Amino acid sequence: MSGAQGSRVTENWPAGMGAVLLAIVIAIAPPAQARQGIPVENTAVTPRAVIRVRESATVQGKEIFLKDIAEIASSNRSLADALEDLPVGQAPPPGLTRTFDPELIVIKLRQYKIDPTGIRIESPHAVVIAGAHRIIGSDALFQAAKSAVLRGREGELEQITVRPDTLPPDLVVPPGEIELLARPRPTSVGFGPIQVAVEAWVDGRLYRTMSLTLRLSLMREVVVASYPLPRHAVVKTTDVRLERRDIGLVQHEPLQDLALVVGRRTTRMLAMGDVVASDAVELPPLIQKGDVVNVMVETPGLLVTAKGIAQEGGKVGQLVRVKNTASGREVLGKVESDKTVRVGL
Repeated sequence: MSGAQGSRVTENWPAGMGAVLLAIVIAIAPPAQARQGIPVENTAVTPRAVIRVRESATVQGKEIFLKDIAEIASSNRSLADALEDLPVGQAPPPGLTRTFDPELIVIKLRQYKIDPTGIRIESPHAVVIAGAHRIIGSDALFQAAKSAVLRGREGELEQITVRPDTLPPDLVVPPGEIELLARPRPTSVGFGPIQVAVEAWVDGRLYRTMSLTLRLSLMREVVVASYPLPRHAVVKTTDVRLERRDIGLVQHEPLQDLALVVGRRTTRMLAMGDVVASDAVELPPLIQKGDVVNVMVETPGLLVTAKGIAQEGGKVGQLVRVKNTASGREVLGKVESDKTVRVGL
């Protein structure tokens, strides 16, 4: 009887020892790490907070806060608030991106005196963060500059054309209320190329100033020379024509009526196609130097006429010197016609 019992004990010993060895191995085996550097949460204990980091995020401002890149759950309201407002890095400029390493979250927790024990972090290997932005198109910048240069020229809007020398690039700015303020540079006046400063204001703060160059043209139908004309040439009908031109850079008032040009003489040489300005032509002198003229001397109740020789040329209304042929005396008289000079006493 006792021999049989001893035999049964010996047969059951290996199974009992296997269970004991398995328990020992489980007890001494180290727990598996989900991610290096991120606290391991005991699954048997409810975590104080859970941080679920997103794969990408868009942030506004200069700093990244944990709430910008993660969803935070915690029954402890003060802990949740502290986690949401935790600064974890510098934000990229508007319109640009940067890669954020979630391993930094644990470092930031300790840096800001938040115990990471009991906080579970679920995250990808890297997070792509973009700076929040808005785009101001190049056309909007041009229109702001154009309005600035046309201010005060409302009476000529139909005759003025404005074009950019080159279109500016689109401007990237932070989100917010945007206002564009433009003003011509102090050295830019009149027509032709004009420098304009365009300021981009965001939420009442100056964000960026851009410089644009616009070209203003004032188009009008004016008199132009059909052929080259030398100085002191009397203009004929065939010498000039009307043509629509940009007169923004013409220094003197361009003439718009052929009648104001034909029959006058040029004051300087004109090339073919030149705009005829008011100072380019003048009334031709009626009397030339050396012409024989009638000198009229009028006194109360007496009119005396004598012959004289013009000592200089003159137009109607101009004073010229005339030499009396009989006496040889020189007098000063006003030109009345091509043959008459009146001398007043």
